[in-house]
Amino acid sequence: MGTRAELDSLARELAYMKSKYSACQKRCDDLEIASQNMKSLQVDYWNYNLEVQSKINSYNQDANKWVGILFDEIEKTKDDFTNCYEKFDAINSSLQKTYEDEVYYKDEILAKDISELERKVRNFKLDDEDDKEGGIFPWL
Repeated sequence: MGTRAELDSLARELAYMKSKYSACQKRCDDLEIASQNMKSLQVDYWNYNLEVQSKINSYNQDANKWVGILFDEIEKTKDDFTNCYEKFDAINSSLQKTYEDEVYYKDEILAKDISELERKVRNFKLDDEDDKEGGIFPWL
């Protein structure tokens, strides 16, 4: 047996946990959108890289005249590609870790906490005096 105050406290805690769960779901959606944006950026980068490769191929057609420029462009492209890919990989790894931490870990804990609070509310018994006032939650 418990008191109405205990039940109200449990109900507030349940509402709070549900709002945290909802916020977590929103964050998951935001992270999924960010992941899609990263994939789009990667496609843009690969398209840019194809354009650079096309320019390099054009330079190769007149290699005798453009040998110096060709090697400079190749080195620059390699450096740009390496730097860009390292940045992309770091961002993608961070995004994946954040996604796993917030989605899988928090979602699992919040779902468990909400389930436990719902179980407590379902099994909660009011004192006889409180029960005469209209039940557990007369507004439900």
